[in-house]
Order: sequence, then structure tokens, then C-alpha cells
Amino acid sequence: MNTKEQIINTSIQLFSDYGYEATTMTKIADDVGIKKPSIYAHFKNKEAIFHHTVEQVAKEYIDFVFSTVNQIQDQSAERILYSVLNQIYTNEYQIEFLGEFFYRFVLFTPPEIEGQVKPILQASEEQLENTFLQIIEKGKTNHEIDPALSSQTILRHYLFILNNLDVDLRYYSLSSMALENHLNDIWKVFWRGIKK
Repeated sequence: MNTKEQIINTSIQLFSDYGYEATTMTKIADDVGIKKPSIYAHFKNKEAIFHHTVEQVAKEYIDFVFSTVNQIQDQSAERILYSVLNQIYTNEYQIEFLGEFFYRFVLFTPPEIEGQVKPILQASEEQLENTFLQIIEKGKTNHEIDPALSSQTILRHYLFILNNLDVDLRYYSLSSMALENHLNDIWKVFWRGIKK
């Protein structure tokens, strides 16, 4: 890993742990193990570092979802959609590393950095939504999902589950077994509502 990558990865953790304001260039340099002026060979300022961290987290999240989908793309739409939810919330790296960053800066974006975060997140959301819509359409074509239901409506409900499981996980401090039961209960009701 080169120095620039080390700065980005260290910054993701620091921004997650301490927030945007409390994460200083000095702290980043100390944690990377370099002198503060060395950071400026790679990044103009803290805002530039933050911008790169948001891009990195969004990319890793999308790559994780796409990898999950690609591994089981020949399976049913139900299996694919459920597996994405399950993998996101049982993968320790997603929960502890990327999840904390997303939780802090997506759900509670500080106003002073909202302009940097929103365009990156909107682009990644569009990619994910298009992928999920294709899976939903596949489910309709394969007679798994009720064709009378709007694909956009199904997507909105699916994304609601996807986004709010994170809140449940953090608020209720669910164990892995409790989370799996929680997800299964939610999934049964969701799937019963959309299946053909």
C-alpha cells in the first residue's frame, strides 16, 4: 500500500472515530507514521482527503454489493436480494469499517461537507438502484415477483429495509443471531408482499 492509500485508509478510520471536525491533519500524519508536511505531497488539504475517503468508501461498498450479486447471479431474484442484505449486515468489515463511516457521514452529514458528500453518494446510489431494478425485473420475468407491482415501489421498500437495518443493528446492538432472526422476520413480510 502506497502512502496515499495509507492516508486514505487511516483517514476513513479517524473520520469514523472522531468525526470530521476533530480529525486533524496532524492526527492523520501521526497515525500514518509520516510528518504532517508529507501529506501535502498527496492532498491539498483535509477537505481533499475527505473527498477521497468518501469516494473510496462508496467504491468499496458498491464493489462489495456487485461481488455478492455476481457470485449468485444465476439464482432466484429472492435469493439475490436477500443475500445482499444478509452479506452487508453479517460482514464484519462492512459493519465495523465502512459501516461506521457511512453511518456518520451519510445519515448525519455535517452541513459544511454536505456539498462534497451528496454527489458521490447520489452516483453510487444510482448504480445500486439500477442493479436492484434489474434483479427485480428478472424476478418479474421469472414469475417470482408480482408484475402488477411497480418496480420502483418494490425498490423503494427494499432500499428502506437495506438502509434501516443499519440503524437497528446499531441502536439495538443486535448479536449476529438476533440480527439474522430480525432480518428473516422482515424479509418474510417483504417477500410475501411482492411475490407472485
